[in-house]
Amino acid sequence: MIGGVLLVGVVGAVMATGGALAIAGAQTAADAQSSLVEDFSYPGADVVWEQRNIRVIRGDGRLVMTTCGSPGLIEVRRSNATLDKDVAWRGHYCFKATGPSGRLEVEIPDTFQFNGLAERRVDVVAKVDDKIENKSGVKDIWTGIGVADDQEGKGPAILLEIKVS
Repeated sequence: MIGGVLLVGVVGAVMATGGALAIAGAQTAADAQSSLVEDFSYPGADVVWEQRNIRVIRGDGRLVMTTCGSPGLIEVRRSNATLDKDVAWRGHYCFKATGPSGRLEVEIPDTFQFNGLAERRVDVVAKVDDKIENKSGVKDIWTGIGVADDQEGKGPAILLEIKVS
């Protein structure tokens, strides 16, 4: 009977050890796994910064930066875009709405005007002279921001957000 007790003891020890290893392994894998919580960061933001010298920060995925030159785009213009590597569209940025609404946080310094969409409302938020300004725009009408606004004496604008509804 001593052999039977020994066998049961070894099987119990192996099961206990194997169980402990499985639990420890599961905890290690769970600890190493990244979070699945969406932070809405803009994919490729580093490339946009390197190529165009503007920050595309985060959004809901329904407003994306695209190449200018097609109809139906939201257009933004800025001055002092000497570091912008896109020679053809230097200082001119375009965004496409992929749904009925959309939101995108950006940082585009020295913005002076934008052009909206015909079928939807486009609102922008900009910082001008340390004050937050909200503007609405429509297609085929360039709307001034900061120095290009109808009011004299305004400084340069930093475009902070574009919203489509």
